[in-house]
Amino acid sequence: SAHHWHDVAPALAEVRRVLKPGGRVLFIDIAGTDHPLLDTHLQAIELLRDGSHIRDYRADEWLAMFEAAGFKASIRERWRIDIEFSSWVARMRTPEPRVVAIQSLWRGAPDEVRQYFDVQEDGSFKLDALMIDAR
Repeated sequence: SAHHWHDVAPALAEVRRVLKPGGRVLFIDIAGTDHPLLDTHLQAIELLRDGSHIRDYRADEWLAMFEAAGFKASIRERWRIDIEFSSWVARMRTPEPRVVAIQSLWRGAPDEVRQYFDVQEDGSFKLDALMIDAR
């Protein structure tokens, strides 16, 4: 789940503090995309699903946050995860009007957005995930 930069920085600083000398952290999260059009659609559906959502940070933003906390960090792996729509909205108890709005947003999205996120008829799609190696 995405957090606000102001929440992330102290959390990473605390991780850094309790890490043994020479220790390392593997961190996995959903990533935003560098492409503004794709990113805008992703943040919009995330916000509709969960009103407390701030944003899915891009890889470069994650690395900057880790480095600000005193880590040497790198992206170790990237992959895509399948999001099954009905369970995705059920987990957050997304209200029906917002579920309808997400479906509408996906349906009305430009082809390149729908292709990138591999949007299916039922609203299921793919998200980018990444693993950060920090030491």
